Amino acid sequence: MSGSETDDPTEDTESATEEELAEFVKQSSTRTAVLTQLVSGPATPGEIAEDRSVTIDGNTASTSSTSSTSAESAAEQLQEKGLVELLETDELRVFSLTALGESVLFSLNQQDEV
Repeated sequence: MSGSETDDPTEDTESATEEELAEFVKQSSTRTAVLTQLVSGPATPGEIAEDRSVTIDGNTASTSSTSSTSAESAAEQLQEKGLVELLETDELRVFSLTALGESVLFSLNQQDEV
């Protein structure tokens, strides 16, 4: 591996602009819903899915487990970009919005994209 290659996900967030991150979020209604939900505070994927009626491909998911799985997948994608962080407790995976995530969401709100 050369000096410019890395497996560190924070490296991607340092090189990605806020505009690029906003575009990444907008490409998925589920990512947008997850980011929006986390403004209210940390939540588990199940809570995110339940509170926001997470949509998949434009349709509201028909079962909680499908929604929860989709919400968790979207949260993990957002985590890779540094927009949310994972707070693990004994048996729960809880996601929380980062400062960068708040900034990107604010930018999306200014553009009326959320």
